[in-house]
This record gives sequence, C-alpha cells and structure tokens, in this order.
Amino acid sequence: MNPKLGRCVPGTLLGVAMLVFAPASLAQFDPCLINPCGAGCPNQCSIICGNPCNNPSCQTQCCAINPCAPGCPGECSVICNPCGPNCEPECNASCPQYDVYGVCDCPGSDCEPVATGFTYQGRLRQGSAALNGSNAADLRFTLFTGDTGGTQVGPAVTVTGVDFDQGLFTVDLDFGFEAFDGNARWLQVEVAVPPGGAFTALAPRQALSATPYALAVVGVDGHSLDSVDGSITDAVFVASNGRVGVGTTSPQTGLHITQASGITLGVNSAAGGYTALQMQLSQASGGYAQIEAVKASGSAWGDLVLNLNAGRVGIGTASPQQKLDVNGTTRTKVLQITGGSDVAEPYRIAPAGDMQAQPGMVVAIDPADVGALRVAQQAYDRTVAGIISGANGINPGLTLTQEGSVADGSLPVASVGRVWCWVDADVGGPIVAGDLLTTSTTPGHAMRVVEPDRANGAILGKAMSSLEHGRGLVLVLVALQ
Repeated sequence: MNPKLGRCVPGTLLGVAMLVFAPASLAQFDPCLINPCGAGCPNQCSIICGNPCNNPSCQTQCCAINPCAPGCPGECSVICNPCGPNCEPECNASCPQYDVYGVCDCPGSDCEPVATGFTYQGRLRQGSAALNGSNAADLRFTLFTGDTGGTQVGPAVTVTGVDFDQGLFTVDLDFGFEAFDGNARWLQVEVAVPPGGAFTALAPRQALSATPYALAVVGVDGHSLDSVDGSITDAVFVASNGRVGVGTTSPQTGLHITQASGITLGVNSAAGGYTALQMQLSQASGGYAQIEAVKASGSAWGDLVLNLNAGRVGIGTASPQQKLDVNGTTRTKVLQITGGSDVAEPYRIAPAGDMQAQPGMVVAIDPADVGALRVAQQAYDRTVAGIISGANGINPGLTLTQEGSVADGSLPVASVGRVWCWVDADVGGPIVAGDLLTTSTTPGHAMRVVEPDRANGAILGKAMSSLEHGRGLVLVLVALQ
C-alpha cells in the first residue's frame, strides 16, 4: 500500500477537480472584453462605437454632441428649429403666427388664420323692464358709415333666439375684413320680440369702439396703403397676383413704380446724413436711367447712367459716348477682348503729297508736328511708327489715348498685334510668310527687307501671308525693331 494515499490526492483526481472548478470561472467572464460596444458596456455610447444618436440608449451622450437632435433639450430652441415637427408649442410662441391680413406665417404648426369676428355686448329693456330669459328675441346688426343716413358697409348680421340675463346679452358679430378700412363705423341694432316677429330699429346707432379696429391699421384696407393724411389713397397697392404698385393700382411687374416727373429712390445714411444711393429715371418717357451716390448737399459722388435711347452705359459720366463709358480708373483681373486684334493709339497723320492716310498704310514720325505721324514714303525709314489699323475688317482691340493732348488723334495706329498692311511686292520682291518688312518708296506701302544692314531700326514686323507681285494687303505681325 502506498503510504501517501492517506495524505494527498492522486494526480488523476487532481485533474478532475480542476475540470469541476472551470465552469465556475467561465461564469464570471466579462463579455465587454470581447465586444466593448455591446449593450450595457461602458463604451456603448462613446464615439468609437459610432454615432450615439443612432442608439436609443445613448440619449444623454447624443445631446452632448448634438443638442438639436430629436428629444434633446435644445431641439426646439431658437438656435435649432423652433418650428420642427416636434415643436408646435415652441413654434407658436417664438414666431408671429399671424400678420395683419390673418395669414398664418408659422411653419410646421396647425395654426389657423385669425378670425375677423368680434364680441358685442349690450343691455336691452322692454318698456321699463329689462328683457330676460332664453330665446327672448332676435337681433339684427348693420354697419353704416354715419351715425344717421350714410352707406351700409358689409352684410347685415342676424342672430336669432338670443338669451338675455336681466337685459344683458352677448353676441358674436362678423362683418368681414373689408368692413374696416380705417374710417369710422356706426352699428345699427334692430330687435324682434318675440323671435320671428318684425324688427324695430333702436336709436341712436352705436359708434364702434377701438376693439374691432384691432383687425386693421389706419390707412390699410387689406391690400393697399394710403398717405398719412389720407389725401392719397392706394399709394402702395398689392394686387391679387402678388405684384406691388407704388403710384399705380395695376402693377405690371413684381414692383411697379409710377411717378409723373421721374422716379427717385433714396437711401439715407444715419451717420453723416448722406443720401448714399439715389436711383432716378430722367424723363418719364425715354431719357435715361441714372444711379448715383449723392451727398446731402446734392453734389454727386459718382454716377451709373443707363442711356435708354442709345443703349449706352456711363460710369462717372451722364453722357456716355460708347456702349460702356467709364470716367475714372477701372480695375479687373482678366480682360478678354473679342472685337479686335491689335493695340493701337490714335494719331494725327499727314498725307504724302496727294496720298491721304487710310487703314493698312505704313506711317512714320512727323518731325514737323510733335506727337503726329505722316504717311511713310522712304525706304528703310528708321522713323517708322506702325500701321494704320482697321484694314480688311480687322479692328483695334485696345485703343490708348489721352483726349485733348498731343497723345490724341483720329486714326488708330497699331504698334502691337496683327494688322493687314499695304505692301508693294514689285519694289522689294515677292513676299512669303516670315519675311521681315520695312518701309518702301511707295507711299504708305511696306516691302520685304533685302538689305539687312539698312533695316536695323526700320523693321515694322513679320509677314504672316504672301504676295508674289504688285500691290496688295498682307497680314503683318507688328513688332517694331
């Protein structure tokens, strides 16, 4: 016998004991170690587990990152959307539901247009005794423009079977919105006792108090505004199609302003007392439209003039001479010119004998007239200045001038760009694209450079087309050198 059997557990039995305790240890295992985003886990509502607003169990964490989310305290606040689908009470409290015309302006709510009726109370006596009891009389109410006579306004309102308590009665009346246009109204009351009998008018008519006039503003009749003293009616008119007329009750556009002696819109600056912007249509028919910034004294800072007759626009000038006439400095990032291909300056140009200057001719500096040119008529002329632009339908793209100075004239001379030029191929020989061109003895005509040593300073550009013989037009890339 093994003496140890009585004092220790055999190895095989020890292994069995370990298996017995293993299920107990597995029962205490934390599942969040495997899935930290699982339900009930500490990280369930953290950002690393996704948007907490997508988990109904994470409302607190959702509101922390998105206070405007549904169910959060800020959902219906002004900074979120007080007129959201779940915010009808807040919507109704935070925005003006009704305007003066009873239009509901509160989105997302079930608000109804304000009613035009009002409550009228009175006390009626029959002889010396107060009328009393239920269904005691019929009453009829009619609005008039005067306390006597006058014109009826709106429909008559009949209330049958009116109850009386010691003579006191209360009825609801509604004459419609159009009944109250800002003018005084008197209420005529008629009574039929017993109900169903003939009506008897009570005297005098009752002047309406201010309560019904909460439905309207003086000078407002539901679709127009009058002048402050009432001398001009419908000064501002809103048509049924939403168009607004100023000075007209038949506006033809969204905003239609009519004024006999021209229209001026002024915007006054509170600081400095200036009229910052003024728009004026000069002459009611024809003329020109003008937008200008004006000082309080009346002196203009600048004008934008739209000439209606000539189709011209002037900036800084009231008499534009071209489609766009700017009297001042302009600044632009990119200028794209699509109506011409050269840069030109206008000059005074003297003829060469009987040869008058015309587009395409070569010109040179005129030593007898400062700032002017003459038709070139000398070969290899180092005073060559360019080619008169405009021949064969190619116009100047950009013209540089200073009016009223020596840097002004009538004929544009190109110094850069592509220009058609008169050339004499019989003087310098046939011309092909790429040939250098200079002045010739033929007035106003260029020729091919055949003597390079004489051409320095007398070259006017390169030919871009060919001419075998005779005189004709050649396209030239102007580049004086």
